[in-house]
Amino acid sequence: MRALEVGKAAAGQAGPSNAPGAGRGRLQGGRAFTIGGQSALPGEGADEGGVPSLSGGGGWAGPFATARKLLKERPAALAKRERELDAEAEKDSSLSWQPIKMRALEVGGEEGEPGESARCFAGGATVAIDSLSSLCVALVVQHIDSVSAFGQLPMGVLATVQAALARKRALSPEVALLFADPEGRVSELVLDDCCLLAPEDLLGLLGRLGRTPTPVHVLCLGSCGRGLDTQSTELIGQLSRPLLPGAGGDARGGFAVAHLSLGGCYRLDAPSLCALLLRPNVGSRLKTLQLTYSPLVEKRVTAAIASACGGLESLALDHCNALDDEALFSLTALTSLLELSLAGLPRMSADGLVALLTAPREGSG
Repeated sequence: MRALEVGKAAAGQAGPSNAPGAGRGRLQGGRAFTIGGQSALPGEGADEGGVPSLSGGGGWAGPFATARKLLKERPAALAKRERELDAEAEKDSSLSWQPIKMRALEVGGEEGEPGESARCFAGGATVAIDSLSSLCVALVVQHIDSVSAFGQLPMGVLATVQAALARKRALSPEVALLFADPEGRVSELVLDDCCLLAPEDLLGLLGRLGRTPTPVHVLCLGSCGRGLDTQSTELIGQLSRPLLPGAGGDARGGFAVAHLSLGGCYRLDAPSLCALLLRPNVGSRLKTLQLTYSPLVEKRVTAAIASACGGLESLALDHCNALDDEALFSLTALTSLLELSLAGLPRMSADGLVALLTAPREGSG
């Protein structure tokens, strides 16, 4: 009996058993601990039983209560966001927009001429923009496989396009033919990199060039050692042909290649080069001759240059390793020579160079 009375007294001190939230949770450090281990922050509300809930007054705290709350508040949040977007749109519509134009003249420049800061925009920032011609060339180079013909373009434009293609090693046989189109009235053929052209490709290119109705004055083939052989030199010689009745030519009665440059022709031997230079209307018409990186250029070639190219004004024999002092001394016969380049000749001595430069020339006065 006494044990029962003690139990009732302890139960009376603990308080009534029907108190709100009794048996369902207890406070720990300002948070309400609920079933499942979820804890609701103060101010999140409580249900009718006194248990805090994320729903703000209904249901237990936890992911389900949070999801119900988000679904309930979704329409209001959407309406709020739409009001914010409308306000931003009204604000943007009030701003005036105009493209930033480059200044045509800068203070200090003469009338009609751009100043030093012609690339400065009205906003004050300096931005490098390529010229229209550069952008067009880049576009052509990027889509060169889709180009069927260039038409009648200025020779300077063609030279710029081929130089860009050469830097990308894109002068394939098909692309090279575009620069020798007879309908384009080509007077200059400049290809800086012919390493992709086989002998048959170069023959086709020179044969196509020979059908042009206009005289070809400039022929520059760089890195042409793979394709240039004896047959190719014969076609080069045919580019300088006698004047046909009713056709236009130079004052001496025919078409003539005045500027010839052959780079890296390691397969072209001395007899073939001599035959080309001694050909009628070839060596005698040359004003500029460049034979660079050609290991087979030797004494016989320089002797042919001295005898056949009397009107030569510029000569380059760079990196022709077979040339020595004796071979170079024959060049003293070129009385009209104004420019001479002899870079990279290991067999040339200082005494030989001095003898070449100080030797008297016939007709020099």
